[in-house]
Amino acid sequence: MIAIAAGLVLFFSQMQLPAIFAKTLDFCAGLNTPLAMFAVGVDLAQCRFGKMLKKGKLYAISAVRLLLIPLIVLALLTVIPGINNDIRYAVLIAAVCPVGSNLAVYAQLHNKDYTYAVETVAVSTLLCIITIPLLVQLASVIW
Repeated sequence: MIAIAAGLVLFFSQMQLPAIFAKTLDFCAGLNTPLAMFAVGVDLAQCRFGKMLKKGKLYAISAVRLLLIPLIVLALLTVIPGINNDIRYAVLIAAVCPVGSNLAVYAQLHNKDYTYAVETVAVSTLLCIITIPLLVQLASVIW
């Protein structure tokens, strides 16, 4: 909460941080995604890949995340007038992205079943290779 408040103050005041602080924050921001991927990779190494791919519930979760939610978003973006197509595509692509790796990080942080969370992230990431192009193509036909 303190970081959000400080960020809002800096944003609205247009105050510039000293170069050393700005550079340090840039380095930290650059580590955000690689560290999350590293943490998920370490957890994924503990999972049995073949066994993971046989879990039907993972496919059901992925179907909701990668098909149902994006189709609802696509329908809403189609009926709402006055939206630029670039904005429509940006929102649609965000909606069709896989389960975020933060799920696994937070599951481990709160002593939940993080291996199941990692499996959810892995399966949805593999399936999004198919669903993202399909839904973007469907949107290009509709819009």
